[in-house]
Amino acid sequence: MATKAQSKVKTRTLFLFTNRPSSGGRLKTYTSAVLHNLGMMGANRKEANLKMFKFLVGDKALAYHNKTLKTLAVNKEAGSVKVTERGVAFFEAREKLDMVDKDLKKAFVTAIKTGKPTAAQAKLIHCTPKDFVPKVFNV
Repeated sequence: MATKAQSKVKTRTLFLFTNRPSSGGRLKTYTSAVLHNLGMMGANRKEANLKMFKFLVGDKALAYHNKTLKTLAVNKEAGSVKVTERGVAFFEAREKLDMVDKDLKKAFVTAIKTGKPTAAQAKLIHCTPKDFVPKVFNV
């Protein structure tokens, strides 16, 4: 039986698919979906759990956006990551310049959040249900 302290712990499950994009427009769209899913963009943008972010994008992408482009800022002590002001402009420009496919983004958002994209979405993102790896995070 769970103790009161255990029952108050909030969790969130995210799904990574094994064939996540690694370049081009699909990668830009995937990055946009991750930022959207974690609440890192928009009017009420917030910091995200660093472990969740790394799970979805990987160490290489995090380092590239943090150290090279300076579009993300990592707070190791708090275990969080946030989009910098430079990053807001950078990622919003991608959307405005139609570098992000809206249908593909919706498919990625659904896949990351539920692990169960519709058949049409699965076809768009080139995945099958067996391609999804779930991970539960304490939030």
